Parts: sequence; structure tokens; C-alpha cells
Amino acid sequence: MGGAYGTTARFHQESGLLMLGSYRDINIVQTLKVFEGVPRWLRSRAMMGEELRRGIIGAIGGLDTPQSPHDWALEHFQDVLRGVPPGYRQQERDEIFETSASHTRHLAEILEQAAAARAPVVVLGSRAALSAAAAARATPWLEISSLE
Repeated sequence: MGGAYGTTARFHQESGLLMLGSYRDINIVQTLKVFEGVPRWLRSRAMMGEELRRGIIGAIGGLDTPQSPHDWALEHFQDVLRGVPPGYRQQERDEIFETSASHTRHLAEILEQAAAARAPVVVLGSRAALSAAAAARATPWLEISSLE
């Protein structure tokens, strides 16, 4: 109640870009605080057992979605164009299945380093919502620009 319609997290392995997002979020500042707390959350939880298993299943489920023959061929053709080596997808699956609690702690370290380096934060929204979010923090932190 009173929050975003949904959230997502995506990591682009080739570029190293991590994207944490929310959809139709009426509380931008609070959501950014939650996103900033992800490293602390990862450290404190030490994902193990059932929680880790569910995370692995979710990650694999995102890779192994049903595809039509057309989609399968297009995906593999794009891999060839990008220079993705044969067997890469299976290697990725194997690495996901081998994920451990130490990997989640290492991810927390990487995210903390990115935050310390002032990694860019991009917020898309209406000018009014962004202006209100910018005003909610004491120090200037948000540069508002138009996508037009």
C-alpha cells in the first residue's frame, strides 16, 4: 500500500551495469534509501539454505524461459554477432547453480565500492515527482533533465 507497483533488479554481465528499478513509484526518496541499503542487507542475511535456493531458481528461471524456434534462433544469432563463445550459456547456468553465501557477501562489497565511487543514479519520472524528491534531501543530489 502506498508504494511502487513493482521492483526489479538486473545485472548486465557484459557491461557490469547493475540496475535496480521501481515502477510507478510514488516515494522515490524512500525507494532510493532501500536501494542504498542493499549491500548492508546482503551482508546481514548471509543468504543460505532455502532462501539461497529460491534465488538460484529465480535466476535460472529468468534464463530458461520457453522460446519459439524463431526466438531461439534470433538469440543465438545475436550471440554470434556479439562474439559470445559456444557454451557460454551453459557456463552461466553452472555458475548460478554454484552460487554460495560467500558470493552474496562479495556482491555486497562490490556494491559498496560502487556507492563509494558515486556510481550514477538515474531516476525517470515526471518533473513534479522528481522536483519533490530533489527537495526532500538537504543536499543537492538530483539533476533534472528532459528526455525530449
